[in-house]
Amino acid sequence: MMGAKRPRSNLGPQELLPALVEAAGCDGTAKPLIVLGVGTPTHDTGACLARDGVVLHAVNEERFSRKKLDDAFPSLSIAYVLEAEGLRPQDVDVVALGLFGGANGKSRQMLAVMQRLLEASASDALHERLEVAQERDVRFANLAEQRLLDLGFERAQIRWFDHHLCHAFAAFHCSPFDSALVVTFDGRGDCLSGAVYEAKRVDEPVPVGGEPPGLELVAVTSFLDSVAYLYSIVTQLLGFRPFHHEGKVTGLAAQGCSRRRVPGGTFDIFSKAVWIEQECRGSNPRTGEKPWVIRTDTTGDYYKAFSTASPPKLLAELRGLSREDIAAGLQDVTEHVVCEYLRRNGYLAKQMCVAGGLFANVKLNQRFRQLPGVDNVYVFPHMGDGGIHIGAALLASVGAGAAPHPRALTPAALRPWRHVFLGPCPDLAEIRALAEEAKCLGRGISVVEKVEALGFAEHVAGQISDGRIVGLAYGRMEFGPRALGHRSLLAEARDRSVNERLNARLRRTEFMPLAPATLPGEAGRCFRGWRADHVASQYMTMCYDVTEEFRELCPAAVHIDGTARPQVVLEDSDDLYALVIRRYIERTGLPALVNTSFNAHGEPIVCSAKDAWRAFFEQDCCDVLALYPFIFSRSDGRTPGQ
Repeated sequence: MMGAKRPRSNLGPQELLPALVEAAGCDGTAKPLIVLGVGTPTHDTGACLARDGVVLHAVNEERFSRKKLDDAFPSLSIAYVLEAEGLRPQDVDVVALGLFGGANGKSRQMLAVMQRLLEASASDALHERLEVAQERDVRFANLAEQRLLDLGFERAQIRWFDHHLCHAFAAFHCSPFDSALVVTFDGRGDCLSGAVYEAKRVDEPVPVGGEPPGLELVAVTSFLDSVAYLYSIVTQLLGFRPFHHEGKVTGLAAQGCSRRRVPGGTFDIFSKAVWIEQECRGSNPRTGEKPWVIRTDTTGDYYKAFSTASPPKLLAELRGLSREDIAAGLQDVTEHVVCEYLRRNGYLAKQMCVAGGLFANVKLNQRFRQLPGVDNVYVFPHMGDGGIHIGAALLASVGAGAAPHPRALTPAALRPWRHVFLGPCPDLAEIRALAEEAKCLGRGISVVEKVEALGFAEHVAGQISDGRIVGLAYGRMEFGPRALGHRSLLAEARDRSVNERLNARLRRTEFMPLAPATLPGEAGRCFRGWRADHVASQYMTMCYDVTEEFRELCPAAVHIDGTARPQVVLEDSDDLYALVIRRYIERTGLPALVNTSFNAHGEPIVCSAKDAWRAFFEQDCCDVLALYPFIFSRSDGRTPGQ
C-alpha cells in the first residue's frame, strides 16, 4: 500500500520520539471504543483512528498518493490507520464522517439558507449555487458510503455529523481551555459557511440522538454568504489555484495597499461583494440590539458563491490594478468583515477557539487575537477540511448523533492535544538500504551515521550554521498543513538571501515568507505579545509582530510587513528537533532558524524515507538530508545553495 507501514518506535533511542498518549481501556478490563474518522471526498481527504477518544493516528491521502491536497476517497489513509493497529473493518465500532449530517428541513442551517432565498427570491446566482450544492452533496455522500461498503464496512457502522459542529468540536476539545467561544468559517459545509458556539467541558453523557452537552450553537452564516469563497475567487483571478494557493494571496497582500475609505481603492471594491449589515428583526441577547450578519452581493455582479466564479463587475473594476493592491484589499476586507461581525455581535471572549479553512489565514488569526477582550486564541492545527475527520471521530466517541455507541465517553473525558505527530515513521530498513545504495554507487554523497541524539543534533546544527539547507526527517509525521520539524527544511535565518535561495530552489513563489523556529526561552525577545500559553504558536498558526532585535538578527524569517509566523518548540515534547534548535542557538547566538516544509513546489510534504531521498537527491531540495540516524551530504564540490 504505497509504503504505508505500521509506525515504528525503534528508530533510535526512545527519547527521540514524541511521547504517545496511552489510550484508556487497554488493560483488558474493558473493550475500548474504536472509531474510524473519514474525510469525505471533497478536497484534502484523510482518515484517523481513535481509541476511547484518544486519536492514535491521523493522516491525509496526499501523503501516500503524492498528489497535493488529494480529493480522492481516502482508501490509502484508511488502510494505514487500520494496519497501524492491526485492525480489520469488523474491528471498528463506528465509522464517522464530518459532512451531510446537518442539512435538514428543521435545522438552523437550512433556515439560514431559506431566509437568504426569501430575501433575494429573484437571484439566479443563489438558486444556481443551491442546486449545485445539493447535487454535489448527494453525489459525494453516495460515493463515500459505497466506497466504505466496498472496503468491508457495514452501513450500521456509519455515522454522519454536521460539518461545522465537527470543526467546532475538534477545535475546542483539542484546545487547552475549559471554556471558550468557538468560531468556524470556511467555504461551505452542510449549508453553512460559518458558526459560533459557546463551549465548556462538562462531565455529562450526550442525550440519545442529541447534540453534545457543553457546546451551544449561538449563530450561523449561510454558505450563500461565504467570505472564504470570495478569497478563492480572487485567488484564481490572480493566477493561482483556488483552494490551494490562498496562502500566496495572504503573503502577497503585505506588498500592496487596500486604500481603505478611498473611492476606487480595492477595499471599497471588495466591500461591494461582501459586507456586514444589521438585521431589521430579532434581538441579540449579548448586545440587546438587532444582530449583525454577513451579507454578499446576490446579483452575481460582484460575488457568486463558487470558488471559481468570475463576477463581471468585480473583474471590471479590478482590471488594471496591481495584483499586490488586489491582494491587500481582499485581505483587508476579510479581516474587517469577520472581526467586525464578531465584535458588533459580542461574539468575543477571553478564550477563543477557531477552525475552518478561512483560519489557515494567519494574518486574520493575528487580527482576531488582537481584538479587545480576547486574551488567547487556539487555532485547530489542521483547521481546514483535511482535519474534519478528527471532529467526526471525537463526536462519535462521545455518542453524539443517531444510534450512539453504548461504550461512548462523556465530553469531559476527551484530552487536549499535546502534539500532532500522528503519522507514520520512516522505515529503518528502507533508510539503511538508501545508505548502502549511496555508499556503493558513488553518487557523490557522503554518509554519516549518528545514533546518539546529541551527536546527530550537533552535526545538523553545524550544517545549518555553515549555510547549508538541511532536510530533517525522523519520527512520526506531522498531521496537518505545517511542517513542524519531523518533515522540515531547515536553514539559517541571519541572511535575507536565504528566502530567495530557498524559494528559487523549491520553485516556490518569491514573495512567500519563511517561518522561524525557536524555543520558549527565546520567543519573548522575538515576538511582540507572545506568551508561553499561546499554544497556537507551537503549530505555526498565528502571526506576531516581530521585535527590532529579531528583525536585525533573523531577517530571513521576517515578512515585509514586519511579522512572522513562528513555531515555538517545546523541549520536553520533541527532544531531537528541539535539540537541533538549541545547538544552533548556542553555536550562532541567534534566537531562531528557518523552518519550511520539506517538499518541492506542487508536491505534498514528504512522508516516507524514499520521499525524503527523492526530494534530496532528485529534486535538489536541500544540501544535506538528515534522515535519522543517517546524515547524507553532497560531496560533489558544490557550495551551499548552488
